[in-house]
Amino acid sequence: MNELVFICHTIWVSMIAYACRKQSLVIQTALMITFAILGNLMLLKQMMLFGFAVTTSDVYAVGVILVLNFIREAYDDKAVHQAMIYSFGALAIFAIAAYFQLLYDPLVNDMYQPAYVLLMHDLPRKIMVSAVVYFVVQYIDNQLFSWMKQRTGSRWLTQRVLLSLVFSQVLDTVLFTFFALGDIAQSKMDIIIFSSCVKVICSSAMVMNTAITNQVIAWIKR
Repeated sequence: MNELVFICHTIWVSMIAYACRKQSLVIQTALMITFAILGNLMLLKQMMLFGFAVTTSDVYAVGVILVLNFIREAYDDKAVHQAMIYSFGALAIFAIAAYFQLLYDPLVNDMYQPAYVLLMHDLPRKIMVSAVVYFVVQYIDNQLFSWMKQRTGSRWLTQRVLLSLVFSQVLDTVLFTFFALGDIAQSKMDIIIFSSCVKVICSSAMVMNTAITNQVIAWIKR
């Protein structure tokens, strides 16, 4: 049952991200890179989930969101940008490695060569599209957040963060689906709807958890 596997998979990834939230920036960045690579490697497989035809990589997108938010809570913007750059670099290395893997002439009786060709022929392009889309969306998200901050000052921080995250996650899903999955997706609309919902729910839960935690800490200190 795909739904049960998906729920258990999400819990497993979330527990790993949560367990590493108090670790060093290096460990959290390494975990974020691992989730990013796994997500791009798994995006070629599609399945039926809650009535939607989607890819199996959304769980790792949740992992990236969780780790990035844990880094954002514990460190400054410089650390967040550094983690993003390292993640981009790791994806670029992965894409180049996949390209070189296919350049070798295999043995005549190598039964794994067709599998490598099938998996890695389009993988470098899709990975780089994913990385470029992610950086474009993050730039737009930062501009949007700065614009809202200029208009509101220090007010409505939770609402601004939530709106910014929802906008960025939906935009990221739409752009990635059309530019990276357009040629293989069975249903682009299903992927957009389901992936956007998963990312928005995850991001919203993180924002609300942070807001409630800050309120509780402020109440305790009184």
